[in-house]
Amino acid sequence: MLKITAAIPAYNEANRVVRTLNQVKPFVDEIIVVDDVSQDVTADLVKKNGATVFTLKNMESKPDLENTLGQPKAPPLMPRYAAFGL
Repeated sequence: MLKITAAIPAYNEANRVVRTLNQVKPFVDEIIVVDDVSQDVTADLVKKNGATVFTLKNMESKPDLENTLGQPKAPPLMPRYAAFGL
């Protein structure tokens, strides 16, 4: 049987990550949150709510990782983790 995994990017999402996890849980077998070194308790809340956390370390906002509003956006992560079967 196929396993459905949700990969959710996050940066300082403590105020909404639990609600997001609860909305996604009924539809997937596993939730992975890719935390972009949040300065709040996002990673702790994710762990407490049963999801897996990957934390990006040593990433700086670079022009090629920003959208047109100047806000950081997640780099393409799935190819990096595909080798691990995630």
